[in-house]
Amino acid sequence: MENNYNDGFVNDLKKEPARPQFLSVLCVLTFIWSGIMILGYGILACCLAFGEETANMFVERMTESNPTINISDPAEFCKQIGMVGVLGLLAKTVTLIGAIMMWKLNKIGFFLYIAAELSTYFFGLDINASTEEGKSYGFLIFTIILDLIFVGMYALNLKHMNKERLNNNVA
Repeated sequence: MENNYNDGFVNDLKKEPARPQFLSVLCVLTFIWSGIMILGYGILACCLAFGEETANMFVERMTESNPTINISDPAEFCKQIGMVGVLGLLAKTVTLIGAIMMWKLNKIGFFLYIAAELSTYFFGLDINASTEEGKSYGFLIFTIILDLIFVGMYALNLKHMNKERLNNNVA
């Protein structure tokens, strides 16, 4: 018996759009950086679990390594650092979700990415400016410029992303 299979049906299937290699590289870099930052913010969030004695020991070790640090209330300092860790953990998780959505060519991921990246600067400034002699804006300016570069590069790839692609798996 002869097979009456028509190869023409294969061509009727809608082809998935290919993810540009540039977007893939950006997403992989974001996956790596977000993973590192999630780990770092997770460690900072552990400061919330410090008791009075542990906070005192933590601040004492900090002042041993840098005598210019002057912290009057170690427990409050550890609480502030822990809260920055929790907020940063949340923001970087949203950043990672946005990058995953862009990996799947979902345009909404771009806007999630921007919102999460910008939010980290609002609560990150509090720790940076905690002491007058401890102010250092060099790293802050560098990260803002780096984020703007990444946002610009992701924006160049917006034309490849579709709003309708919420749950579509693109390999």
